[in-house]
Amino acid sequence: MTQPDADLTIPMIAAALGSRYQVKRVIARGGMAIVYLAEDRDLGRQVAIKLLDPNRSVSQQLSAERFLRE
Repeated sequence: MTQPDADLTIPMIAAALGSRYQVKRVIARGGMAIVYLAEDRDLGRQVAIKLLDPNRSVSQQLSAERFLRE
C-alpha cells in the first residue's frame, strides 16, 4: 500500500485544527506519528503538533500507548 505524502495532508490538518494554528510543514516522522511545525496564532510562537499516522496504526490501545512512548 502506498502512503500519501504527509505534506499533502497539511490542508486537511489545518482545517481540523481551526484558525488558531497555521500548519507550515512536516518536521519529523516516527514509527507511529508525523510531527508538523505550526504557528500558534494566539501566542505568536512556533509549536510542534504530533499526530498519529493513520496508515500505521495497529489497534487503538496499542497506538495510544506507543504514541505516548514516542
